[in-house]
Amino acid sequence: MLCIYSLDETVLAFHNLTQLQSLTIKNCPPLAEKHLQMLTSLKTLDIDGSSITFQQVGEAVLWQLPVNRLEINGRWSGSWKEVTRLLTHLPELSHLSICGRGCEKVLTGLGLDVQQQTAASSAAKLQQQDTYRTTDPQQEIAQEVVVVDEEEREDDDDGLLLLPPAHLSYSLQELGIEDCPELVLRSHGTGLQFMGSLNTMNFLSALDLCPFPSTLQSLSLGGGMEGMETLAPLSNLTSLETLSIRDLGDAFRCDGLLPLLTQGQLTALSVSDSPKFFAGIQGPAPAQAVSKLQELVTDDIATVLTAPICRLLSSSLTKLSFHDKEVDRFSKEQEEALSLLTSLQGLKFGWCTKLRCLPAMKSLHKLTNLKRLEIWYCPAMRSLPKNGLPTSLQELEVFRCTNLRCLPEGLHKLTNLRILVLSSHEVAAKEWPSHLAARVRCPRLQK
Repeated sequence: MLCIYSLDETVLAFHNLTQLQSLTIKNCPPLAEKHLQMLTSLKTLDIDGSSITFQQVGEAVLWQLPVNRLEINGRWSGSWKEVTRLLTHLPELSHLSICGRGCEKVLTGLGLDVQQQTAASSAAKLQQQDTYRTTDPQQEIAQEVVVVDEEEREDDDDGLLLLPPAHLSYSLQELGIEDCPELVLRSHGTGLQFMGSLNTMNFLSALDLCPFPSTLQSLSLGGGMEGMETLAPLSNLTSLETLSIRDLGDAFRCDGLLPLLTQGQLTALSVSDSPKFFAGIQGPAPAQAVSKLQELVTDDIATVLTAPICRLLSSSLTKLSFHDKEVDRFSKEQEEALSLLTSLQGLKFGWCTKLRCLPAMKSLHKLTNLKRLEIWYCPAMRSLPKNGLPTSLQELEVFRCTNLRCLPEGLHKLTNLRILVLSSHEVAAKEWPSHLAARVRCPRLQK
């Protein structure tokens, strides 16, 4: 791996770097195309505060690199058409990550020409079997970039990224775009759905880029996806397994979530800073609806712990994590709803800074499959419920709960408990289970 902080033609003998596999360029003058193309073994390229300069189109030389991971981590000092040209030389690219923070030119558009992509698909597949730096004329087909209307080109050429060259529709698996608040998809309504190999997408602070490819297995959305107020545009994502939603505001609703839970493959969901998201699931779900969701992370205890939601998730949910900084205690209705989640094996309360106590013993005891309980950064919590932990518990971890001074009575009755982790505070235990003596990890323990 090579990390470059200062670069000119006298610094490196690029012709001697043919075995280099990872290159990071940070805060450097632009790297010349003639030097980059010498790195014939390069797999990972990370650019931060720099760019690539290319020869004039008429002077272009056909070359390719086996790069599978490209990251532009902000402050790209060139135009986005240079990124377009770079992509044409990376036929094996599987991971592309772009951060628009501090870039010289604002990324305003993604271009996609489905018609040309379809025409070039066969040639692109064959092209990936060729050796690198070939001069075969057929390579020109795979190296043609996606075109958009000439009027759009002239309007904002420097802010337009043409994605993908034909070959990327078969190689690109992960796409991430961050801090590009003016980004608009220029695809004439086709979205990114023709990127047939994409399985992971992460979008933070970008405009509406729907429709997404139906092949997606993982999707992260956050930071103001304008034009998208529900999950309805995701209805075609029948293969989606993991969905993360962050900071989408008060207007964002869960409409469209039920089909993903009951008809799709969604098994993991994370929702934060979207306070009204779950409010739409308050009525009963259809009698035949069976959720496949196994993991849920949320910062909204009040709207998740309701009877309709917990009934829907009761047969599938095995891991539940709360990160709620507002709730100080559980209502009776919330405790009753929690007790419906009988498949739970892991329960975590993290960064619940106002939470003073766990749910009542009656609701916790109904979680007969609970094996792991974690309590992290809950400074307001002073005690755990007496005889309130389920006997199925195998692991108990208490971390940075600075006011929690004693463990509950009846701890010795938890005969299945095998691991107890106490961190960064003094804890007293009146009845210390003998079977835990060799498994306790605590820096300052009082017995």
